[in-house]
Amino acid sequence: MVSTTASTIDPVKRFWDKFINSHIKQGVKEPALRWYVRRAELYLKAHPDKKLAQHTAADINAYLEALGRNSDLKDWQF
Repeated sequence: MVSTTASTIDPVKRFWDKFINSHIKQGVKEPALRWYVRRAELYLKAHPDKKLAQHTAADINAYLEALGRNSDLKDWQF
């Protein structure tokens, strides 16, 4: 029988579990939480060549500013 330890758990799954748990602790409700995850996934997909640890607040601000200028998005989508 294989024992599952923190070192053998898929690191991507571990990241998303921590992401979700962190936001739940901050009071984010389930319907909104899904969109937090989706937006984070889209952000990461937009930066495939940069490791997560290398991202800065300026990177995120630039991404959100560019997203906010997208005239195809409705206010509620941003």
